[in-house]
Amino acid sequence: MQHRFVLSLLMLFMVFIAGCSSLLNSADGSNADLLSDPDFVQTKNEIDSIVSQIADRHSVRICYRKRPMFTWGRFKYKLATKSEYTKVLKFLKILQQELNKYPKTFLQKAGVKRIVVCKELSSWGYSAGGFPDPGGKAVYYDYAACGNIYSQKTVHHELYHMIEAKFNRNIYYKDPDWAKLNSKDFKYGKGGRKFKWDESNSNKPFHPKTGFVTAYATSALEEDKAEVYAALFVEEISACLHDWIREDEILKNKVNYMKDFLLQCCDGMTSDFWDNFSAGECSPLGVIVVSSYEIQDSRFSAVLSDNTVVELIAITEDSGSPVKWWKPNGEMFDEAPFVIDDSETTIDDELKQYRFFFRAKTDQSSYSFDSWDLPEGKIYRIQQPYFGKDGRIFLDVCVMTCVLDGDKETSQLRIGAAVGEWVTKATYNPKTKVTSGQDKGVKFHKPYMRKGKLGIEVSHVFSGLTEMAEKTVAIDLIGERHLPESSEGEFRIDKHERKMSLSFGDLRLDQIREFQFKTCPYTWVTFENISLRPGRITDVQIKIENN
Repeated sequence: MQHRFVLSLLMLFMVFIAGCSSLLNSADGSNADLLSDPDFVQTKNEIDSIVSQIADRHSVRICYRKRPMFTWGRFKYKLATKSEYTKVLKFLKILQQELNKYPKTFLQKAGVKRIVVCKELSSWGYSAGGFPDPGGKAVYYDYAACGNIYSQKTVHHELYHMIEAKFNRNIYYKDPDWAKLNSKDFKYGKGGRKFKWDESNSNKPFHPKTGFVTAYATSALEEDKAEVYAALFVEEISACLHDWIREDEILKNKVNYMKDFLLQCCDGMTSDFWDNFSAGECSPLGVIVVSSYEIQDSRFSAVLSDNTVVELIAITEDSGSPVKWWKPNGEMFDEAPFVIDDSETTIDDELKQYRFFFRAKTDQSSYSFDSWDLPEGKIYRIQQPYFGKDGRIFLDVCVMTCVLDGDKETSQLRIGAAVGEWVTKATYNPKTKVTSGQDKGVKFHKPYMRKGKLGIEVSHVFSGLTEMAEKTVAIDLIGERHLPESSEGEFRIDKHERKMSLSFGDLRLDQIREFQFKTCPYTWVTFENISLRPGRITDVQIKIENN
């Protein structure tokens, strides 16, 4: 009897595993037709060939179909679906080209055992083309951010962070000898995560000032070293780098310092090795242009109290083929206003996936756009800023990806903008452990240090629907305000409570005078009668509600 019971359990387990396998295959976003498609088969064979070649030459495992056994919880990413393998192949060709510049044993010495090729890569809420993971002996690359010298540079930049962790025991090692190479009056920024593209950075992204390869290099010492390192390996940049150091003594010393350090790591990186990368002539390097979106249509724009303009620019359906673009009232665009590099389609035939493109400011110090309501659909991704046409970054363009019922022909969207003055409702003094202020529903939990990062949890009891924007800031001893670099939250609807876990980067608790909980009333902008069918003309209405 007992034997029969065990056998029944085993059979049920096998059925469960088979069912899970079936679900995973269907969730891959790929169709069975792809497996018999000659183009797909050829692409898959090319990918496997490159993966095998990289493994044989560098003893590194490439992960693009399955997640590696060990990954840091702080990393978030998605794997490619089979329909996206052409993009994976494009990146792998660049990756192989760049990795083959290294001596065969170099990646092993740098502590790299696996490379994860993925999409929508982020860490602590920050997205990027790549992230190092010394603990997992892995490097993560977002294949969607490839196709030019920036992706080539990213390959090497992230590898240098692995080298730093391997040989100096800390990815954020503040090398005192490197710091001495800078001019005495120079001070690095607040780190790579807090670096923001602006007009001044975009005008001259390469060699923007004496001593630095890029504007990003000024954000932190570790980023400066990684940028010099990466520039040495990308021929197009390296040729210019060796032109710059003829007159830039600081940058010349940094290049020599880096070459000496690498020779200690790998005896094959002699002067003859570097000659291969700087032999060409310096040509004008590509420029990332940071700008505002120039088209404004008053029919689909709302002007708020501080003259901020919220504009619904364009709509496209991800599952449509070919891709069509239309205005909020259904009018068709003559040409695509933006470029979509990572289109995804919904699995359910009864649903359709859309992207709504907005024009809105991004200066979060004065206001924010962070409350979105789609009454009859689901919003699952907000992207800002947006990489548009011709290599431009539109800082004021926000993209909302959503799913709606496939039968719907119109929709409405409600956006909450925190415009105006932020009022401090509660403060917390970490030394006295006293909370004060007019909002008694705010609770600051005990601050903590975790992996060198200052963190705190803040709970807030609210009544009814959220009509106020909220944020917590840290005030240091000299009165400077610090916004959290990452946050995670949860709502408890039954108790009308919101709890936020906040991280304030490399700050120490003894540097903080107080934490402040602030609120600002939303101004609501509602777009009604939005057309979900290209060519079907509607009368779009816009309402502005001030609290």
